[in-house]
Amino acid sequence: MHAPHSIDGKETRLLTIEVIVDDGAKVARVTTTTNHTLDPDRYGARTWKHDLKIFHFAPRWSEMWIFYKAAAQSFRIPSVLWLLLLNGAFLGVYVFHSSTFAPVLLGPPYLFKFEFLGFVQLAIIVANFIALPLIGYGSDWIIKLMSRMNKGVYQV
Repeated sequence: MHAPHSIDGKETRLLTIEVIVDDGAKVARVTTTTNHTLDPDRYGARTWKHDLKIFHFAPRWSEMWIFYKAAAQSFRIPSVLWLLLLNGAFLGVYVFHSSTFAPVLLGPPYLFKFEFLGFVQLAIIVANFIALPLIGYGSDWIIKLMSRMNKGVYQV
């Protein structure tokens, strides 16, 4: 068995993570080391224009209601409901901050010039550029660590 290689030709080592989906009596095991090959003869060449498409198939709009029903049912899960409430609370604080910081910063003791008020939001933009990649790579690292500790199986 050969090891997978990255674009620059270096050998990459993939962690085996098993995803176990229990749908009644049917159990499927998929690992990250499973080889998936593209079939351009059957599906056509993958192009930049193809990657930008929203739909690669004819949508079945009648199944939209099944999606919305499942999304509504997910709010019964306590952790999902808690995240929804936290998101709403933080958005509320952000709107409050955005609507009140101008009068506060224009008056004493800060005496900001009106032209420079927009720079107050620059700190949030810089924090997002730093935090979002850390959150993404950090969660990947945590999942790999948990999988390694559980002999290659990640369980939620």
